[in-house]
Amino acid sequence: MKKILSKIEKFCFIIFVLVVVLIFSLSLFFGLRGVNEKEKIEESKVTFLPQEISEEISTPEDVNAIEEEKEEGEKFQIPSQEVLIHKIAGDTNNDGKIETLIVTENRFSKRGHFYILSDSGEKLYEMADILTLPDNLELRVFKNDKYPSYFLIFEGQFKEGYFICWDGESYSVPEDL
Repeated sequence: MKKILSKIEKFCFIIFVLVVVLIFSLSLFFGLRGVNEKEKIEESKVTFLPQEISEEISTPEDVNAIEEEKEEGEKFQIPSQEVLIHKIAGDTNNDGKIETLIVTENRFSKRGHFYILSDSGEKLYEMADILTLPDNLELRVFKNDKYPSYFLIFEGQFKEGYFICWDGESYSVPEDL
């Protein structure tokens, strides 16, 4: 009986020692890991001084570009979820006034939106939910017209681009290019 008890005691003792070693190892592992986290926090406190932050905030590189975009968006009444991509202006309906083609992109869906606005801001033409945005815009004379039309350039596409023309009553994309 003593032999059996001593074998059980030895086994229990070995298990106990293994558990103690495991607990010690884990506490040492997590303890050192916590020290590293504390060191990182202390380092971050040292490296990010208030002077550096205030300098970064006071001199961002894109402030002017952001302000110009906001002003243009307000000027042309672009919805807040859209970003101005391209714009071009010219007398495209032979009325002696300047019309502006605006190309925007929805910030979330990445779909395009085209507007043609009169010089007073009236919406003369609109095409929404465009899948592909033009790479550039130009004013070109369409066929035998006596005034320029908007030409949307799509580089690398099967066609060079598309016209948006004044047909005497409204703007449209001519089918007979």
